[in-house]
Amino acid sequence: MAYFLNRKINETSPLKQTLTCVFGVGPSLAESFCKKVGIRSTLKFSKLTSKQVSFLSDVLTKDKNNLIQEELSRGLYENVARLTQIRSYRGIRHKKGLPLRGQRTRTNSKTAKRHNKVQIRFR
Repeated sequence: MAYFLNRKINETSPLKQTLTCVFGVGPSLAESFCKKVGIRSTLKFSKLTSKQVSFLSDVLTKDKNNLIQEELSRGLYENVARLTQIRSYRGIRHKKGLPLRGQRTRTNSKTAKRHNKVQIRFR
């Protein structure tokens, strides 16, 4: 295992899949970053030179259109905090740790109870 932009990544996976491990970077954005740098997206991360890795990390961090990881997570937290503050239905469900979008709670809410807690999710 190696680290890229403070994320643990798998070196044997393709570059496009490796870039999607970074928070806020999806498949299409990863493909566009590979084109900017001039590297094939199917190339394994372990085959990259240190110069290519540093250039790729510079392109990712200096891109102004896409927000930095901390800003994105802060924005998510602010949205959830706003919902809980105005006591909307979704905000109350977040606070209780229950499913948000109409799923049943009698049997199948274990995943929602793990993921929807406001206190646990954004530490």
